[in-house]
Amino acid sequence: MTATTRRLVWATLIVWAAVAAKWIIYGLIAQATMATPPLFILIILLSVLIGAGIYICFAGIKKTVFGTGRLVGVALIFFALTPVIWSALFMADLRYRAVERESLEFNFPTRSVGYWAASIADIEALWTKRHRTNGKYLKLYTEEPLENAAKLVDEMDRHIEQMADELGCDPPAIPTRWVRGKLLGFDGRALLCWGICDTNESELTYLDRHEVAHVVITILAGPQQDPPMLLAEGWAQHNSAEMDTDLRSLAIELNHGTNYRLEELMAEDTYGASIRAAYSYGGPFTNWLINKFGGVQFFQIYSTVRRDSFRSDFQRVYKRPFDELESEFWKWIENHPAAGLEEEQKTEIELARNLDKTKWDELQALYRTNQPENSLAMPWGSAFELNSHFEPGDDREKWIFVFKESEEAWIQIETKFGLSYTVACDSYLMDASLDSNGFPSGDLLKPRKRREVLRRINGHIQYFVGWPDPRTYVVDPHDRKRFVQRVTPPSDASRHWEVVERITDDERSLLWENTYLVDPDKNYWITVFEQRLIGGGNKQLEPDLKSEIAERRTTKFDYVKAGGVTIPVLTEMETNFRGNKDDVRGQIKIRNLNAREQEELISSLDRIAAQLSIPKGPWWIRYQSFLSTLFPVVAIGCLLIGCLLMRDRTVDGDE
Repeated sequence: MTATTRRLVWATLIVWAAVAAKWIIYGLIAQATMATPPLFILIILLSVLIGAGIYICFAGIKKTVFGTGRLVGVALIFFALTPVIWSALFMADLRYRAVERESLEFNFPTRSVGYWAASIADIEALWTKRHRTNGKYLKLYTEEPLENAAKLVDEMDRHIEQMADELGCDPPAIPTRWVRGKLLGFDGRALLCWGICDTNESELTYLDRHEVAHVVITILAGPQQDPPMLLAEGWAQHNSAEMDTDLRSLAIELNHGTNYRLEELMAEDTYGASIRAAYSYGGPFTNWLINKFGGVQFFQIYSTVRRDSFRSDFQRVYKRPFDELESEFWKWIENHPAAGLEEEQKTEIELARNLDKTKWDELQALYRTNQPENSLAMPWGSAFELNSHFEPGDDREKWIFVFKESEEAWIQIETKFGLSYTVACDSYLMDASLDSNGFPSGDLLKPRKRREVLRRINGHIQYFVGWPDPRTYVVDPHDRKRFVQRVTPPSDASRHWEVVERITDDERSLLWENTYLVDPDKNYWITVFEQRLIGGGNKQLEPDLKSEIAERRTTKFDYVKAGGVTIPVLTEMETNFRGNKDDVRGQIKIRNLNAREQEELISSLDRIAAQLSIPKGPWWIRYQSFLSTLFPVVAIGCLLIGCLLMRDRTVDGDE
């Protein structure tokens, strides 16, 4: 072995040792403290790694081109690059999953990457965030000086004190590093003691309070924490957002039977995922836990809960089963003043004196459910075709829906722009269309977000099919503009109820007036719908919004059970409408599909899905396995071949 080869071997071993030290040192620090590791550790490791890497590149290339044992030189270069490539691919995959808000698990490797990234953030902040303002519990980093920086820091200090007091803790001894601007290419993120907020507002914003709330409880909870995103995002929402909007949203979902169960948000694929539901459900759930049981117990469950034992952990802290807690939570949502509807009905909805209140309640009860254990209110076990025709422009659309009992949805949509398809089943998700050559293009995904797709489909159905929406007859407590002015009860001559709905502005000046004619029969629904946009008061309507629409809708439907919910399933529907804006006229018809038509659609969409492949993200993610094995395989192959060639030369020399 030549001197150059020996030096290359040592340099390769140094690279491996530096990479291993990086993972081990930062992983051990992550197990012991929430403080960002000292910068000298990062500087030493990077200096050793870069120095050894530069030597290997130059000496290895020189040996490969000009020296003897060229394949050995190639082998050592690939051996040295192997741990670097492995680490880079792992961190790239972790970053991609974080950006895509996929579920992340807090284990030794991911914690090591987190602390490594926090150290990199330290270096980036030194160069790019040169203006700093110190507070009692934090340091504000900005690219440019802020006139009111001291005021912002003082307000955030008080916010930190309030959060710590609510949890029964002293404020964190480790200062929060609050960034106004991007860091590590992120904004709106929290990373250990870094709260990254890309905003230049002169006041504290939702994002400021949200990200700093993440940092504070992360520091306080210690290095062994592994909270679900339901609690992590819930805590941040609890300290940054108004709850009324989320409470109202959950109440509507509860009434529709489309709400998630909290248990679903604690499942393996959602436990560590910052999906939208983690915010909209986590905020109210955290708010309820803290108000009912106190912040000390919340902090205890936050810092000790684990994904494999969350049920027993909640039982240990709250002394009751998780299912019982969830049931109590949904009852609280149902009765909360900000989410409830009954009080608004009493004050805002004006009913005729001769109205039979019992009959009115029965009519509403047909289209509302109040069972938190319900699954999605979808017409499982049914299939239908919907055709619509709009003039002018002769726009025609055809929607074909098939819903299997196994909670799988298959949809084909035909418009003037072509064919498109949506499938949500156990084996894949598909959003695709056919191009001009008849080849499918689009996304074929793993079914991790199937429920979210089904919820979107549910919205499509309610929009096009026009299922009775409980919000039609329920006033919006935040709007306070809509009320039913007059109802004509059924008589011997007619079973139809006339409903005049008037929508006003804040000064109760009339904006819209809608007239409905309703048949309260349980399986027949007729609506004569006349809509006038009037305007008035201090509101001046845009000229292109002024319109009058007349609509007649005849709908027949049966009832089916889906997830414990009684759902209207349409059997026939025909809607005719007209409006004076652009002389719009239209018609919508619906019919049931037979078994053969259902199977044909499913088979057709399966064939389209078979032509698509499930992507795994960017190219480095798709070829991760290939790149991970390429470098060590090439290194071993070159080393073996090089050794064989050297042995042959030695044998030839002896002869």
